[in-house]
Parts: sequence; C-alpha cells; structure tokens
Amino acid sequence: MKKMIVLLLLYLLTVALSAGIYFVFSNTIIKSLSDFPSELATKTMQKINQVIQNPFFLTIFFGPLLLGSTLSWHYLTVKEARGRLWILLSFLTYFLGVFLITIIFNVPMNNKLDNNTDGSYWPYYMIHWTRFNTLRFLCCLLTIIFLFLGLIA
Repeated sequence: MKKMIVLLLLYLLTVALSAGIYFVFSNTIIKSLSDFPSELATKTMQKINQVIQNPFFLTIFFGPLLLGSTLSWHYLTVKEARGRLWILLSFLTYFLGVFLITIIFNVPMNNKLDNNTDGSYWPYYMIHWTRFNTLRFLCCLLTIIFLFLGLIA
C-alpha cells in the first residue's frame, strides 16, 4: 500500500509540473512573444522548442503516462481498491487531454513552425497552439482533481 501511495504522489507531482509548464507558456511566454515581430517570435519559439526537449522535460511529460497506466492497472486488478474510478479518470484525462492533444495538434504545429523561416506561420501558430496548450493545462488541472479524489476516497 505504501508503494502505491508513493506512486500516486509521484504521479501527482509530474502532472502538477506539467500543468505549470503549460500555464507558463499560455500565460506568459506566448503572450510575451506576441509583442515581437513575427520572424523574431518564430525564431525564439523554434529555439525554445529545441531547448525544452531535454531529459527533465521528457520525464515530466512521459512520467504521468507510465505512472498513470501502472496505477490504473493496479486499481483495475485489486478487488477492493478505493478510489479506482478517480484514478482511472485521471489517467484517461491525462492520456486524452494532454498526451494525445500534444501528439495530434501541438507537435505538428511545432514542426510546421520549425520549417517556417519568414514568420508567416506565427500568427496562426500563436492563436491555435496556445488554445491547445491551454486545453492541456486545464486537462492537467482536471487530472489533479481526479487524483486528489482518488487519494481521499
């Protein structure tokens, strides 16, 4: 049981860190870049997209998938697992609302931005990428709520 609590807390921590990253991008970074000329904003975001791909960020991003799937499997296989529904909902929310949105929307927009040299894609990117990023932030918050409910169940 203590092992599961540790995994739940690590899961909560990685999701909370993800939420913080998404919040900072939507609330601060993209808004700051919106004041720059499109070409400069594009080059800056291209650099950010390169730098952010590091082991710490990848652990924060993929950690909830590993931890959430492990915990979900555990809660599905244990007969009297309190909080089962909330843990499953937390994983589904993160998987669908963060991971899949990232893969289907944000990463392709990042790739398209990466191939843009004149800044012409920036106005579209800034609006649409931020919408999906904000959705990822909100899904992280919902994941955290479900996790808390699972912990107190």
